[in-house]
Amino acid sequence: MSQTDSLQQKIGFWHQVALIFFIVSGGAYGLEPLVATVGTQWSIYLVLLLPVFWALPTSLMVAELSAAIPEGKLVLA
Repeated sequence: MSQTDSLQQKIGFWHQVALIFFIVSGGAYGLEPLVATVGTQWSIYLVLLLPVFWALPTSLMVAELSAAIPEGKLVLA
């Protein structure tokens, strides 16, 4: 299977059903108690800023690993 064939594969019906279910049923768990505890303004700040600080170590790790393997020729055994 070539690379263009793998990029053009379609998602099946049941995969779409599962995606829709998890997107709809998954949400910001604990958001209501957060708003009740710290207020609306701090809740908005936390919801906007927490993902940045949460993803910062991961993004730095990916940047370091991509610098170690610049061609992208990673071979998994």
